[in-house]
Amino acid sequence: MATRRVGIIPHPYRVSDKFLAEKIIPSLDQFGFEHIVIRPQTNIVDPQEPAKLPRGHGLFALVVVGGDGTFLGASRLAVSDEVPIIGVEVGKVGFLCQVKVEAFNNFIRALADDDYTTENRMMLQGRIVRNGAVVFQNVALNDVVVGNALIPRMIELECAIGGTYLVTYFADAIIVSTPTGSTAYSMAAGGPILAPTLDSIVLTPICAHSLFIRPVVIPDTETVSVLPAASNPPLMATFDGQVFYHLKKNDEVSVAKYEKPLRMIRLPEFNFFETLMKKFKWGARHIES
Repeated sequence: MATRRVGIIPHPYRVSDKFLAEKIIPSLDQFGFEHIVIRPQTNIVDPQEPAKLPRGHGLFALVVVGGDGTFLGASRLAVSDEVPIIGVEVGKVGFLCQVKVEAFNNFIRALADDDYTTENRMMLQGRIVRNGAVVFQNVALNDVVVGNALIPRMIELECAIGGTYLVTYFADAIIVSTPTGSTAYSMAAGGPILAPTLDSIVLTPICAHSLFIRPVVIPDTETVSVLPAASNPPLMATFDGQVFYHLKKNDEVSVAKYEKPLRMIRLPEFNFFETLMKKFKWGARHIES
């Protein structure tokens, strides 16, 4: 059988070559995997095109060593080539990274034995449309956000669903989120928590200037169109809070389900609702001394 190759994507600052050499690579070597280390760019401003995996990579799987932010960046690399991906948690929140460092050897054994499943997670594709032409597009696992580029100030955003006008938001920004992203920025802005495998998109305004504006959940078959008013200050579209694109007047941001899902390697012991309980400490009793 041909040797299988695993790509390692480490956190750019917290995960050193020494950490990989001591904690990660020996397990891959033990079970006969080749490996390459991929260090993606971070905080990308006005890119010409989306980042991609190295040409001819031949990867069997991607292993992300970091936190959820590192995983988000890696997901944008993995999805177009449909490479299965899993995260080793060395971050703080850990909704996306399932494997503990101390359990990594057991995971690689399961990977070598094909003793795992994959779970499809929806991703979004955001397009910047200028004078009827797409000038930029990228994907996001969590969310696409349209907001201020320079100053914290109320802006005006007209929003349509499937070509039908929905509402004009007077708010700080609008978050268009996947179910996976519903536990991230959208939740912090008052949006609902969705099970990550639901076929839905969430629209969550940030600090809307109306008592009657609420988050909206729509089917993932719809396209969300956001048209900023010409009177707005400079605006920016962000993809997972990591890729930033400056908008020009009369630009439209179109967001829809991406044509391919992200294939996340799923461990038998992982349960989304148990993770919610643990991370948010739901059900915990406060003990007074």
